[in-house]
Amino acid sequence: MPDMSLRPPLRRWSPLVPAVVYYAGIYLLSSRSRLPAVVSFRFSDKLIHALTFAGLGALLFWGFGRFLAERPKAAALAAILAGTVGAVLDEVHQMFVPLRNADVWDVAADLIGILAAVGAAAYLRRRRERIPSAGRTRRVSDPGAPDR
Repeated sequence: MPDMSLRPPLRRWSPLVPAVVYYAGIYLLSSRSRLPAVVSFRFSDKLIHALTFAGLGALLFWGFGRFLAERPKAAALAAILAGTVGAVLDEVHQMFVPLRNADVWDVAADLIGILAAVGAAAYLRRRRERIPSAGRTRRVSDPGAPDR
């Protein structure tokens, strides 16, 4: 009889757990009617949105990148789409919180943060893949061969 446990599917999706926990924190914070002002200047709320969702974008790219390792563009696209859906759902959720409202400019700031983080993470990943690690050496038989 085949093993019907849920371990393999859960293990496959487990790299996304940090992003889900992070988003749960965002959701809990947006459930509050009033948030303490961390900084206060013009557009400071948009900066906070961008930085917060940059964290989510980085975690999503890392998570999707773990099981789409051979397809980094697909991982980046999945991270951007999932982060954008999260940003929109967060604003819809805020429509139902007393003293809060939904703002399309908040979603725009969220998307800027997600795009910046995913772009930076993708760049760092490509750079890391191009730089040979310290433990790799050239073959003695072909001293002019590039590092692998």
